[in-house]
Parts: sequence; structure tokens; C-alpha cells
Amino acid sequence: MMRSDGVVWYKIVGFDNYGIDKYGNVRNFETGNQVKHQISTGGVQYVLLSRRNKRYKFMISRLLEEACIPFDTLMYEEKV
Repeated sequence: MMRSDGVVWYKIVGFDNYGIDKYGNVRNFETGNQVKHQISTGGVQYVLLSRRNKRYKFMISRLLEEACIPFDTLMYEEKV
């Protein structure tokens, strides 16, 4: 977790150069630029992140879930 400009940025797992804030904005820490969102034909927002000259497509909602919600609070808890 990093703070800059009063915004908390959560690192994206597997992509150390990228971070996401609680509003779904994605930033490249190397260049300081914000990554542009794209919309799929189904209406889902996604971004393209690169690592080792290869591009990967991620849904914004999935990145937010992995970065902002602790694993132990997800639906994996047993209810007694």
C-alpha cells in the first residue's frame, strides 16, 4: 500500500509497477501515468497491464477485489 497525492494506492499482485485505488483508477508507478480503462462488448471495464513485453487483460472489479478486500473477509468463512 502506497500513499501519493492523498490517495491510497494498493499494489497489484504480480505487477509491482502498477497500483489501484479504491475508485478503480490504475496507475503505472514507473511512468506516473494513469492507465486508460477500456470497455468490453459485454460492458465490463478492463485495463491492459504489461510485464516483460507481454500484455495481460484484467477486469477492474477483479483487481479491486484482490487489492482492497482482505482474503479472510471473503465468502470463505465458515458460519457456525
